[in-house]
Amino acid sequence: MKNETLSKMEAKNRQPTRLGILEIQIETKEGILEFDPNGLAYAVSQWDWGSPMTPIDNLKSELSGEPAYLVRTDNLQLSLSLSEIDRFFRHDLKKREYKKLLEKYGNFYEISGSFYVNSEAWQPMDISPEAKQIALISRKMKAAEKFKTQLEKELEEKPVAKNKIKL
Repeated sequence: MKNETLSKMEAKNRQPTRLGILEIQIETKEGILEFDPNGLAYAVSQWDWGSPMTPIDNLKSELSGEPAYLVRTDNLQLSLSLSEIDRFFRHDLKKREYKKLLEKYGNFYEISGSFYVNSEAWQPMDISPEAKQIALISRKMKAAEKFKTQLEKELEEKPVAKNKIKL
């Protein structure tokens, strides 16, 4: 199929979600998280790809087969891995990922001509160096806090040794 034909494909395989155009839901094992596009971009920049979210049991990504989450937009529901969610909403899908979604769902906003030309992302959202730096610092602080908590716990569990000093 030529790209011109693919980009003009009618919508298909859609699951209406009754969400507003700027509402995004990500369903995880723990529950449903709600975002707007900018809020999601910020959240993704903060995730340490060991993320606060757990994939849904036995759900596989439509693009890679990796463990996945359900992603819902205003008229679409699909299963994506964490890194695919990042690329999907930053409009930075790989060519094969773009084509796979287009063939399955037809044209829809997130993969429209506003973001992709000839199956290539032409204006992906970039996370600013400042936001990346803040995310890095935040991850380091969380790791340090986790280490501190673990160390305190270990110290509480160990009996205090009696120091014997020989004179």
